[in-house]
Amino acid sequence: MKEAWVLDLRDQCAAADVAFFFKQWGGHHSKSGGRLLAGRVHDEMPTSEYACVS
Repeated sequence: MKEAWVLDLRDQCAAADVAFFFKQWGGHHSKSGGRLLAGRVHDEMPTSEYACVS
């Protein structure tokens, strides 16, 4: 995955006031790429107003 693509997606989410959650860089194991994007962990979640209810 290209970093520029993920950063663009993050910026689009910020502009639209949408939560952005970056899980990991990829690979078969979660530690293969890590969760840092531009030096920080992005783990925003939608507010309860927008959250899905089962």
